Amino acid sequence: DFALDIFCRMIEQPKKYMSKETEKFAKKKDYQNLLVWFEEFYPELFDFENLDKRLNLYSIEHDLKDIIGWPSASEPKEQIAKIVGYKI
Repeated sequence: DFALDIFCRMIEQPKKYMSKETEKFAKKKDYQNLLVWFEEFYPELFDFENLDKRLNLYSIEHDLKDIIGWPSASEPKEQIAKIVGYKI
């Protein structure tokens, strides 16, 4: 399920994982069907108990690391707030 977490983050924020030179080519629509395809062709990637909770924990852990490295960045704070249901 850790690999699925990485794919979910890449789908949500494709530019974050691209070089500065290639960011301009990132289109969110190009990523919109990836989870559907993964679920169809790699179903064992989704075969974990409490998958949503596990993915949320991975995401929070990742975002907390980002906050430590970039304390003024708003994206990781917003992502954590979204997961825990906190309105900023």
